[in-house]
Amino acid sequence: MQIPAGKTLTITSGTTLTLSGDVINSGTITGASGSTLLLDGTTEQYIPAKRGYRLISPTVTTTTSIYANWQEAGSSASGLGTHITGSTTGANGFDETLTGNASLFTYSNVSQAWSGIANTNSTTLTAGTPYRLMVRGDRTVSLATNTPTPTNTVIRATGTLFTGSKAISDLNTTNGNSNFVGNPYQAPVDMGTVLNNSTNLSKTTLYIWDPKLSTRDGYTTVDISNNTATGGSAARKFLQPGQGCFVVSSGGSASLTFTEASKSTTLTSTWRATPPMGMYDVLLYQSDSLNAQAMPADGVLIYFDTIFSNDVKDEDATKFKNLDENMGISNQGKLLSIEKRNIPQNGDSIHLNITQYRDSKYTFVVSHTGDLNIEGYILDKYLNSLTALNNNGKTEYSFTVTTGTETANADRFSLVFLNSSGCFNLTRGNCQISPNPITAGNEVQLNLNGVNNSTVEFELYSITGSLVFKANQKANDGKITVQMPELPAGVYSLRATSNGKQFSQILQVK
Repeated sequence: MQIPAGKTLTITSGTTLTLSGDVINSGTITGASGSTLLLDGTTEQYIPAKRGYRLISPTVTTTTSIYANWQEAGSSASGLGTHITGSTTGANGFDETLTGNASLFTYSNVSQAWSGIANTNSTTLTAGTPYRLMVRGDRTVSLATNTPTPTNTVIRATGTLFTGSKAISDLNTTNGNSNFVGNPYQAPVDMGTVLNNSTNLSKTTLYIWDPKLSTRDGYTTVDISNNTATGGSAARKFLQPGQGCFVVSSGGSASLTFTEASKSTTLTSTWRATPPMGMYDVLLYQSDSLNAQAMPADGVLIYFDTIFSNDVKDEDATKFKNLDENMGISNQGKLLSIEKRNIPQNGDSIHLNITQYRDSKYTFVVSHTGDLNIEGYILDKYLNSLTALNNNGKTEYSFTVTTGTETANADRFSLVFLNSSGCFNLTRGNCQISPNPITAGNEVQLNLNGVNNSTVEFELYSITGSLVFKANQKANDGKITVQMPELPAGVYSLRATSNGKQFSQILQVK
């Protein structure tokens, strides 16, 4: 019999099943406690047409070589296998190329380095041993060019299906370092369960290589606590059959074991018991990709709640570097892909860091959920502009960059939060500031209707929350005229306070 893709074969308690020569087309096999499964057969992993890397993990242990399996023993049948390179002559089982560059790699968790495998004609596959494989398509794809038309393909492996527990050895012991692990089962695995039972590994974060992101694919960060991912990726905490991923050390001797109990055939997406009070999902698109409804180049997630801290904690996720555009959150000298922060206060900033622009036209798409009781903005430091974010929906902000100029500065953009309402308990329309923008050194006039003959404290803050100017003045029929100091061009937060009531607004200085 065959086990088709998307189907599950479940073995009940006390049952012994021995199969030989069967084909598992990305289907799922699970066994209840007390069952024994002995399966010698062929697994098939479908890979859609796109030239790029995949993080893959065999679910069978073979007695024959990688060449006999993933390379189809040199056959070039349409829709099967892939080329694996590493030689200019075709030696050691590799497919011959002009450069001899490797396309199949292992990762040392100890040394934190990739290395090409030595050969494919004697190296066998072991269930759960992960690899990084450049997939060009099937074995009909030309190796004479770097821009061939990719094809769909099926990667096959014949051997003994893995069952039971698998402990991962040689994990890194340094806080923040990465560990490459692979799903050993022909079934999805709930990495939340696996990591919850691990030692000295982050239990909240998982890194998946998503072939749909960006131009040449990219990493997405999965937040296990609420089962969401950065960059608009559909990846979740469930590691699929044939898939590898990265987990992160939290310091000290680490352990991780895949168990039968971690298998999952019900893929649910659930929040933790108490959802965060607010969230920003910040996506970076090449503008043409957005117009074509394609995937983003990169993205970050920001969660807000009173239980979180603005300091970098273990619950925050380090940014993994992509081949193409990289967007992260810069905080305390670290670059993050997911940050969990306290409720934003007036003047708070979240600094974005964007590198490796590959195009000239980009668009942010920022989705905001929850009520933070404060207004958020995109600060563009190059243009000295603020763009208000939709308080409960999406905001698009388009911009252009030119490599080698200030437009491409990594720290060009921030998210800032500013109070902009509550003008002495009056409506905002009754409070005015003019002119705005102003020229440095000029006067600014505040019209605070309803404030008569009261002393008003006038404060001006930088976008980072630092006090740069302060004055006290008595209102005359609600009007105050203040001589501004010479200030650098930029965006500031103006605050006027009287008798415990406050008005704040954005002031731009040219």
